[in-house]
Amino acid sequence: MKDWDKVYEVVKNYCNKRLSKRAALYSLNISYRQLDRYIHLYKHVGRKGFKSKNIGNIPSNKTSINIQNKIIKLWDETYKSWSIHHFNVELNECYDIHISDMTLKRILYRNLRVSRFATKETKRKIKRLIEESINKKNVTAEVISQIDEELPILTKTEQHSRLAQPQYFGIEVQMDASEIVWFGDKKTTLHVAIDRKQGLFLSGWFDKQETLEGYYFLSKDLFTRYGKPARIVTDNRGVFTNLCVPLDQRNIKLTNYGFAVKTLGIELITTSIAQKKGSVERAQRTLQGWLPGELAKLNIKSIEEANKAIPILFNKLNKYTKKHLTKGLNAFTELLPEEDLNMILCYRFIRTGDNGNCINFNNSYYQLYNKGKIVPIKGFKVLFMKTLDGKFFGNVCGQSFPAVEGLSIWDKNKGKRIYPEGYKNIGTWSPPDTHPFKLKSYEQYVNNIKIRNIVFDQSSI
Repeated sequence: MKDWDKVYEVVKNYCNKRLSKRAALYSLNISYRQLDRYIHLYKHVGRKGFKSKNIGNIPSNKTSINIQNKIIKLWDETYKSWSIHHFNVELNECYDIHISDMTLKRILYRNLRVSRFATKETKRKIKRLIEESINKKNVTAEVISQIDEELPILTKTEQHSRLAQPQYFGIEVQMDASEIVWFGDKKTTLHVAIDRKQGLFLSGWFDKQETLEGYYFLSKDLFTRYGKPARIVTDNRGVFTNLCVPLDQRNIKLTNYGFAVKTLGIELITTSIAQKKGSVERAQRTLQGWLPGELAKLNIKSIEEANKAIPILFNKLNKYTKKHLTKGLNAFTELLPEEDLNMILCYRFIRTGDNGNCINFNNSYYQLYNKGKIVPIKGFKVLFMKTLDGKFFGNVCGQSFPAVEGLSIWDKNKGKRIYPEGYKNIGTWSPPDTHPFKLKSYEQYVNNIKIRNIVFDQSSI
């Protein structure tokens, strides 16, 4: 803002020959022509000419009091959990209110409203304003406790070195999960997959908790829609790494998920450092400020409804954040015809057949059938598998057989064996040696990891 008093005094001193023209130009930092205008204004108008013509006029872009009150009412009733930018987009699209993000932020701050994504410094300023208002008896002390409860502070992270950016789309996919109240009144967990190169939201899956099943369905959706990435970066959760081994050996992925991605030829990297998977950590913050409001608009109240809406919402979110797939080399590879995700992304357990040719799994007994006959597995090691579509199989002696829950019973009156419900006369199946259903391939995977452990122990001596 221009200091008109200073301009008047400098021009007055020049006209009274107390100041040279060059000194006046240097003092006001203006051109010769502009100084001549001020001199003409001083001689013909006087002191009245050295003031802004907009004094007393209402700015053309000022937000009216009615609109400000409407914004505060909408924020308190509906959009309290939204981010500032997302709330502004909603005002523009649904309520025909066109203001900038900074103007919206000032309106909220003047009325002692803070976004739940406010920084520590911003919250400290608002608290200072609240304390000043309390001293003037303009606001009660309940407002402070309400802000403390509803607005968590996002603290600053420690400084860290920057990682090299991947060169192509699909080189690195980062996965993580966050648990908040996404919809309804109960906490649920959202599993997310983010591409680090483009920053695109690739896939998401809701579940009650962060589980292997949630990451399986997330991976199935990712591989089906985009293909297989070069590597996946996750945290050191027990789903991805074996927590029973020492910390210096946890880079060895002895888990069901590790074996599944190894079968597909994908590299799995786990880390306990949040900055090494910073893209998905930052994406979670964006989702927490944007997705709950969108789910509330769609009136979604169940996990099944949310999982159906996730692909549409992620496409909308990519447009909202102005992220799109640019032209270039795509590192995602298509699934091969023989790669059945229901078979590869399955639960694998090694069991030993008991005296009744049964397998005990989850407090239930299962029997293997081959052309209507029970497969004798007494004393044999069986690779027992549960697929994503709920089917059960057992691999013994290089052959896979369907497994049915329950025991077959010999009916003396009918003179025949009664099989459990759901049993079908399915024949045997001999998968190739490289198939993930093969017990030999799974044992080879485990033995290789044990050998690597021994080599690691010897090299550390």
